[in-house]
Amino acid sequence: MEKPSLGKKIRKVVGIAGLSALSMLPGEKSQKPPENNIDFSKKEKIELKKEWSRNELESNKEILEKLASVLAIESLSKRIREMQNFIPSFDEQIKQDIKKLEERKFKGESKDDYSNMSNQDILSRINSYKEYKEIIQEDYLTEYKKLQKENKMLYTKEVQKNVNNIKKLIVYYDIGREWLLNNIKDPEYQKRFIQERREDYDLSGEILRNYIERGYKERLENASDKEFVLSKDISTSSVYHGGGSNLEAFYDKTDKKTYYPLQTDSLKAIEFAIHEYAHKVTEYNDLMTIKSMQLFSEALDSLSLVANLIDQSDKGVFNALMYFSNPAEMYARKKVFEWDLERLGVKKYGERFTTEHYTKVIKLLREEKMSQGSLEFITIIKPKMLLRVMNEIADSSSAQKQDQNLA
Repeated sequence: MEKPSLGKKIRKVVGIAGLSALSMLPGEKSQKPPENNIDFSKKEKIELKKEWSRNELESNKEILEKLASVLAIESLSKRIREMQNFIPSFDEQIKQDIKKLEERKFKGESKDDYSNMSNQDILSRINSYKEYKEIIQEDYLTEYKKLQKENKMLYTKEVQKNVNNIKKLIVYYDIGREWLLNNIKDPEYQKRFIQERREDYDLSGEILRNYIERGYKERLENASDKEFVLSKDISTSSVYHGGGSNLEAFYDKTDKKTYYPLQTDSLKAIEFAIHEYAHKVTEYNDLMTIKSMQLFSEALDSLSLVANLIDQSDKGVFNALMYFSNPAEMYARKKVFEWDLERLGVKKYGERFTTEHYTKVIKLLREEKMSQGSLEFITIIKPKMLLRVMNEIADSSSAQKQDQNLA
């Protein structure tokens, strides 16, 4: 059996003691960690902007490597800070436990962590601290010294890993974009789009043909634009004025570009790209047909939305209703849902969405195999309206040709 890692030992202690036991104050007998002698001072002076176009990162090796270097510095520096600050004061925590044990009134009235523990439980907890104290400190010092000794090698590996990850991420964002573009090029999509546009206004002849052709051309051009942007800190992007800590990706109507995080997993990257390029294709609601907007509005399940997706404060309810009821947001989630149907083998291209497909979707949702966007789409659409939304809006999916094993 392998020797348990430091992380496993720490998790074992935390499992016994609770996170409150990991005091950051220096203990009377705890060994002080050695000072950090890893010198990144020269590399840390690299000045870097927050956002890069896809073309910049693909065509300029120097920019890509400089970005990868800064990310490596940040990652290693974070590890060092965590290790410097992590050794808890086991002595201090033991004192606190003993004090609570002595002061405690065993009437079950206490609301602290000890309210449901017997005397013996607390004594066992104290002994567990003592048992693991020396082991954890010894292993910590070993790992810390190893990090110091191998910092140059770790830095080089981290830089190369970041370069590879950024290149892969660009590919995954482009898979999402191309999937959407292939949808628009599909004859079935064109057929539905033409039908939607015919019903928009009372037009005929050459005027109607020009109206349809212009709208279709705009969607094609928007989905064909490869120049998306990768952001080091998406929530503080200079072009997004409604941002916040929960912002993950966005489309900016002013510069007509989609913005994505620099670090995420492959499936999430594809979902982000499909969602944001759906906004770009329709320019939010500007290029959506009247029919599709009306159908989305009719299909919104506001009661399900309030019950399942939002906090219950008055402000939370209002903001969420405003956001999720926007046809552009419903359309973007529908696109992600369509992609999930193909990715998970629910519906082949050319098939109408049926109640049998819906049953499969519910099963996949319960198994937590569908994306967050799909979960939100199913939640905000009335079940009785789902078939109409899926079969009437010009949103037909083409067969997914990419490798299914993208995780």
